[in-house]
Amino acid sequence: MTMQHHSIRSFAVERVHMSSSISYFFSIVYDPVAKDNEAQSAAVLREFSKETTLDSSSYVANLIEGSASHCTEAHMDPSSYGSDDSHYFLDFDMAILGADAEDYDQYRKEIREEYNHLDATTYAQERSKVLRMFLQIPNIYATKEFRESYEAKARANIQREIDLLGAPSS
Repeated sequence: MTMQHHSIRSFAVERVHMSSSISYFFSIVYDPVAKDNEAQSAAVLREFSKETTLDSSSYVANLIEGSASHCTEAHMDPSSYGSDDSHYFLDFDMAILGADAEDYDQYRKEIREEYNHLDATTYAQERSKVLRMFLQIPNIYATKEFRESYEAKARANIQREIDLLGAPSS
């Protein structure tokens, strides 16, 4: 799995006791060609929770399902920040975009491996399309902490990857 997360201890997450459930179940179902990984992962969590005392499974499942779009009002408004669990969860998921160049390059290579079923041209076009969407929204990160720490670096990494892919804009 290519996803890297920052230590939850660094931030004030409302329900820290649920962080392990979110981390474990977030991508328990992952298929690069599937369009419903989040829904399937949430379903696995719901099924698992029937056999446990996990009382927050619906809340966690909703966070997982909500991550499919990676976009909230806080992402679209430069003057607002998100501060609830869902915003931190989304920012943790996108943290790698703001990594230093060496770590980002490793992530970039791992993403390419995940999509090795695509030829180079198709991959470059599709990956560039996704990356350009991140550059078009006002904020990649919803929370103040992530935005102030990683937004500029994430945008630089994304632009550098687009340049490396060399795919024309559509």
